[in-house]
Amino acid sequence: MSNMYYDGTIYIDNEDMYLEVEVHAEATGWYTPGDSWGYGCEPPDGDFEIDEVEYISVKTFDEDGNGSDVVLTDEIKKLVMEQLYEEDFKEHVFEPDYDDYYE
Repeated sequence: MSNMYYDGTIYIDNEDMYLEVEVHAEATGWYTPGDSWGYGCEPPDGDFEIDEVEYISVKTFDEDGNGSDVVLTDEIKKLVMEQLYEEDFKEHVFEPDYDDYYE
């Protein structure tokens, strides 16, 4: 079950292309600050694994700032995945449904 998420734009800027890829990604984090797993068994802070990525849009822009859609390829997916591991993911906050307690 994913406990972290990222909503945002990944910027790919290399000599071959400039792309802005809007994504929603879910990740499973191993450890976050404040977790206590017992003495000596905490994994490294921030260690996580990306479970799934939803690609919302993939665009490129010309010199005038005009955007156009780009076909999502395996190469682009690989570049986005590499960049996602450098981004800051947020924790899902799960609130209990208090109505279940008071029925």
